[in-house]
Amino acid sequence: MLRVAVTGLTKAGSTRLCNLLRLLFQDENVKLLWSHSDEEGNEEYLSKETNVIISKFHKISDKIRSYDYLFITYRDLRDISISLSKNGTDFHGIPLDYTNVSDYIEQMETAIDVFHTMNLPECILVKYEDYSIDFIFDLCKKLHIYKEVHEIEEIHKEVNSLLNNKTKFRETLMQDSVNTSNGLSKKYLSHFNKEENNKILNNIKINDFLRTYNYEV
Repeated sequence: MLRVAVTGLTKAGSTRLCNLLRLLFQDENVKLLWSHSDEEGNEEYLSKETNVIISKFHKISDKIRSYDYLFITYRDLRDISISLSKNGTDFHGIPLDYTNVSDYIEQMETAIDVFHTMNLPECILVKYEDYSIDFIFDLCKKLHIYKEVHEIEEIHKEVNSLLNNKTKFRETLMQDSVNTSNGLSKKYLSHFNKEENNKILNNIKINDFLRTYNYEV
């Protein structure tokens, strides 16, 4: 049985990646799982005919590191903080009322700290903003999956459609709290004013992260 683990920063597209992987492996009797709170997954409930499991986790454990593939998702920190503010929570899910830009900056710094604990040698990093046809082809190569061009195009279309259709939660793990902006990127350009954007970029820790991972500064 092939085991694939997906985790990453909050609001950084781990659910979308799970669904992309589910579609890529759809001919392999694949099962998509949401981890238990103890982060040990729920493989014991699967049929013996299951060939591939894709498990979404919220933190990295020794068990996850033993999986065949470990994917870590990340995103522009500014957009992560905006998505968190729309849900009214901080990075760890605790209620938070965002009253000024400092509240957003604090969550960005927390995201960086968490990311550094996840960025392990064996992990495959996936950038939220890179869900192109070429990206899916490259992903297929990493996973040793062969797909025709038209199949990739259909999968790309279906993954994007999930951002606007969350009716099949059991199959897709999609829910309202997961999707706050229909996949929109660069929300910070309209959400923050010029002074606030400058204050964010003057934060050396945040600026270094954005530059390292090729985001606009």
